[in-house]
Amino acid sequence: MNVGSTPGFTTSRRTRDGGAAAADLDPDLDPAHGRSATGPVSPVRVETEAAIVAAVVTAAGSAAAAILFDGRPAPLWGGTSIGAATTAGAFGAGLVVGLVGYSRSRNQPGHDYRQMLATWRQLLDGLSVALVYAVIAATAPIGYLLLQRGFEGLRLHPFAAAMIVGFGCGLAAYWTYTSVFSLTIGRLYGLFVVLVMLSVAAGMATVQDRTWWQHNFSRLGDPSERSGGLFNVTLVVAGIFLTTFASHLQRELRRLHGRRALHHAWSADVTFASITASGMLLVGVGVFPSHGRGLLHISCAVGMTISFASLMILSPVVLAGLPACFHIGTYGSLGALIACTALWSPVGYLNLTAFELCTSVIIFCWIGLLVRFLHALASTAPPPAAAAVAPAGPTGGRAAGHRFAPPAASAEFTVTGLSGDARNGDRR
Repeated sequence: MNVGSTPGFTTSRRTRDGGAAAADLDPDLDPAHGRSATGPVSPVRVETEAAIVAAVVTAAGSAAAAILFDGRPAPLWGGTSIGAATTAGAFGAGLVVGLVGYSRSRNQPGHDYRQMLATWRQLLDGLSVALVYAVIAATAPIGYLLLQRGFEGLRLHPFAAAMIVGFGCGLAAYWTYTSVFSLTIGRLYGLFVVLVMLSVAAGMATVQDRTWWQHNFSRLGDPSERSGGLFNVTLVVAGIFLTTFASHLQRELRRLHGRRALHHAWSADVTFASITASGMLLVGVGVFPSHGRGLLHISCAVGMTISFASLMILSPVVLAGLPACFHIGTYGSLGALIACTALWSPVGYLNLTAFELCTSVIIFCWIGLLVRFLHALASTAPPPAAAAVAPAGPTGGRAAGHRFAPPAASAEFTVTGLSGDARNGDRR
């Protein structure tokens, strides 16, 4: 068996019995799609570039804030304030830095497959990831609202205010740049949850109607509210990002099928279609607010729930190969969804807001359970190269001269380089 010398790619020819080579089972290993000339960026280089980017953004943000404040003291929140300036600056920095960082990280180990995606898919994924970082960075300064309420009437010197704004923007740029270089399925899902939680928290903190919870969460997106537009935009961004998460999840499921961990080749496509549909329906929830377009809004919300529930119901078939404990947890989650529905109607114990909160938490927990089980399964399932590297000998053991390829460390780190001996200079 020949092992290529290009880092990040391991190739093998077909075995004597006609079995599929590793490159046929895992698209990441296909030498026909070789890596670009630019190699992966080392961790030290990433930190160095992130520090430089953060310094530049800090200086630019401070200068812009100084011009904005124009020598006047600035409050922490409200009007021309530190919070407003930081929100705008962090959003711009997160968007630009996220796009640049995501593009540069395409050569990182485990991310090579992104070079094989269609151009429109690469652009959509990059934009959705950058938007998520930008919105999270722009939502975080909502903390200044709490500080302003604690320090009523506080106004800071314009120089100090400008420096605080610049530091906030620089911190957002640094976090964004370093984070996009280490994106995994688990981190992508974590970003989605953080985005939704921050958007809800920001909506609750800024909504003028303090009785919103007596209606439903969609009340936070009421266009008549000043914060309603931001809440709806966040839902749109979250929906688009969910399709990117589905794309990465599809990739991992295909890899697990290549390792014989999942039974059906179509599992990845069905899961991708279900979660992508949910993402598009979430976009519809944000595009069609409940005020004025209630029917479309409710239809999208109900459709999103049905899409997730259908995948959960069919998981023993669609995701056959996952441990029984996962399927037990899935049906436990379904039971909790049914119980919440009954407590909302006909029992009437939960109002609509509480029902939406409970169902969202249950669905989020189930997706997290799926991600964790995929991670655990990939860390134990043998890579497809094992069959080609170590054919059975006459006694059923390993044939002489052959050794098993080392298993992948986890689902979050796909095949990243040469085998152990090849790294040490032994070319087999």
